[in-house]
Amino acid sequence: MENDAFKQLESELLKKFNVLQSIQEEIVEILKNYSNGKVLKGNEIVGCLGEIYTKMIFGGFLVDDSNEHDVETKEGLKISVKTRKGRNSGWKQTSIIPKINGENTPTDLVFVNLRKDYTVNKIWRYKWSDLIEKNRFREKYVRGTFRGYYILVDEKGDIKNCIYDHNQDYE
Repeated sequence: MENDAFKQLESELLKKFNVLQSIQEEIVEILKNYSNGKVLKGNEIVGCLGEIYTKMIFGGFLVDDSNEHDVETKEGLKISVKTRKGRNSGWKQTSIIPKINGENTPTDLVFVNLRKDYTVNKIWRYKWSDLIEKNRFREKYVRGTFRGYYILVDEKGDIKNCIYDHNQDYE
């Protein structure tokens, strides 16, 4: 690697990265007010926003990372939240879901799609049992090694699961 080119790029970006880091820290501080004590990790603002929006929509609370889900409600819902930002290729695919059956699996999956500016584009809610029944979970392999599962959002086919669309008027 050419050290001069590396140093030049680093120098060009340093001021921008410092501003970005400062803004991210400010955002995380604001989000902490809504996290009911859950420790928000690093720069995962996209994931944190999805979890907090879901918590607010369902009137629940965030749970720690030892659970298979992210949000619980008084009514007993255990919601796994997956969030993607933007509409580039791959936005419809959830991140890895470690397990789909057994004890303590979620009751619901919420998929949040954020726009480029971090505002909510659409939110889908799926009953976990429906995803299993309809064989929606797909196995995820990385370099030939099984890592977990994912689902793909089908915007047209999943219209009944869409609980929020920024293009719709909700009251």
